[in-house]
Amino acid sequence: MDNIKRAFSLKEALLDEDNRELLLLTDQNGAEAHYKQVATLKRQGELFCILKPLSSACKSAEAVLFKYTDENELVIQRDKSLLKELFNAYRASLTRRRQIRTTKA
Repeated sequence: MDNIKRAFSLKEALLDEDNRELLLLTDQNGAEAHYKQVATLKRQGELFCILKPLSSACKSAEAVLFKYTDENELVIQRDKSLLKELFNAYRASLTRRRQIRTTKA
């Protein structure tokens, strides 16, 4: 038997830092698209994630910001100030990680 750890819910998958599996999302019209998880961010008690679209229909976007809902759904966020705030928070976290790695080396 293989030793693969699988998440039991979308939320668990998003919060699992070791999760490398692609997410298959379906929109309200039934169209499916694969995404790679880039980051998960919390803001004011809400959970957001940055996903990279891998399907050819979504290639125009480098990354998409989604909000996780209590209904176990992801909703695309289009508010420009929220997008800017969370993408800046993500970039800042990358900078902090690089600084930590540099000081450990």
